Parts: sequence; structure tokens; C-alpha cells
Amino acid sequence: MQLNSEEKMDMKNQVLLNKKSDFKKNIIKLLTKSPLHFVIILISVLWLLPSMGLLISSLRPANLIHTTGWWKAFQTPFQFTLENYIHVRKSNNMGRSFINTLLIAI
Repeated sequence: MQLNSEEKMDMKNQVLLNKKSDFKKNIIKLLTKSPLHFVIILISVLWLLPSMGLLISSLRPANLIHTTGWWKAFQTPFQFTLENYIHVRKSNNMGRSFINTLLIAI
């Protein structure tokens, strides 16, 4: 069965209308979910901010920790060090305690 040119045009128009309505549905779905996604991302960033600050502070020299905020660490000159971790590992037998914790956990 062969379709005439008018029937072919009707089919093409119907396909285009379906694509347009699908596009509109997808845009509406995206716009209705966007505020929720924004709020979730905002809460996640705010939740992680203090932990990131602690990590960054732990990598800075002690004098800078006491005199400036952790957000100043990103200004040049960068001054990061592992001295704090070395000091904790050597003081009060913390190195051995860390090894014991690993052995028990594993």
C-alpha cells in the first residue's frame, strides 16, 4: 500500500509535533526539578565546608593557623607543610596507636 504525498506530509507533521511536545515535556521536567537540585548542591557544599577548612588548616604551618583563616591558604605564596602530621605522629606514641588502630580495623 502506497501513501500519497498528502498522507506523507501528515505523518511528517505528526512526528514533528510529537518531538516538539516531548521537548516541552523535558524542559518542564527539568525546570521543576532544578530548584531541588540547587538546594541539594547548596546543602552539600555547606555541609562539607567545615571539613575542608580543617583539612586545609592541618596542612598549614602553626603560626599561620593562629594568625589567618584557612581561606587565606589560597593566596600566594602557598605555604603547605606536613609538619603538623609529623608532630602528632611522634608525640604521645600516636604513631604506634595509629598502627594498632589499623591492625584492629583490618
